[in-house]
Amino acid sequence: MNGMVRKSCQSAVLVIMAAGHNIAGAAGAETEWFADTEATAIYDDNVSRAERERDIVYDKMLLANIGLAYNRELSSERAITLRSFLQIEQFFEVEGLSHSSVGGQFIYRWQNELGFSAPFYQFNTTVQFNEFRVQQRDNTEINSQFIVSKRITDSILASTGLEYNYQDSSGVVFDQSRSRWFLNADYATRSGWALYGTYSFIHGDTTSTAQAVFCNGAAAPDTFGLVIASEAIEVDQAFSDEFCGKWVSYRLNANTNMLVLGLNKGIGNSMALDFSVRKVLVNGAGDNDYDRTIFNASLLVRFR
Repeated sequence: MNGMVRKSCQSAVLVIMAAGHNIAGAAGAETEWFADTEATAIYDDNVSRAERERDIVYDKMLLANIGLAYNRELSSERAITLRSFLQIEQFFEVEGLSHSSVGGQFIYRWQNELGFSAPFYQFNTTVQFNEFRVQQRDNTEINSQFIVSKRITDSILASTGLEYNYQDSSGVVFDQSRSRWFLNADYATRSGWALYGTYSFIHGDTTSTAQAVFCNGAAAPDTFGLVIASEAIEVDQAFSDEFCGKWVSYRLNANTNMLVLGLNKGIGNSMALDFSVRKVLVNGAGDNDYDRTIFNASLLVRFR
């Protein structure tokens, strides 16, 4: 991709050295300012993260992100990037989930030795403030990652890493923390397309939303197990405002397996198209198991 930033399955705003060269070769200048934008169409077949068929809600979203970044080489083996960003995501079925975000990111990348096949490392931390249509979901989010990458062949770049995510919300259920281990591989074809895949194992908090009171006023009799297993529970304003009855969200401890498969196509030196599908399998406390499939189509542009 000629060093173009691509949409990453590792975090929402992660900037990674997609070209896989050493730091000096990737940056090409001692200091550099650049802006980047993203426009993404998303389909989620279980935005409510529900186990029962009756509670499953699908949605379509549009996401726009614009960022301004400053990159500086510290030496031929080290570089830092500082990035600020503004993001807006619009939901069409459950409008209360729509939100705007502002945040900043610090990225430090380095190599212990120069060379085409020498591993390179990255540490990044993102602080993000999310404001939703419903106040209980407003949160401050902190996300940190450590990544090790190595070029295997001229065409294959492999990465593995650890991530920690923490959210402090205005509600109760949406205070969350989780850790993740991931393994990623990128394969660049001669036609200019890049194929990538990421497997992740996530341990920590997850949420699930269910209808606790039906539209006729009767209480759902099969939510008692969720109440017992949950770490926190509250009425979900976003779903209750959109649908009849009363909807509640639960915070549960869970193990999650996630697989992302994607295609990326660079267009010149400043644009890229990205298509991906994400399968999420969640095994929550109290046998609350659910799955989601999420489709993304993105246009990415960098301005120097």
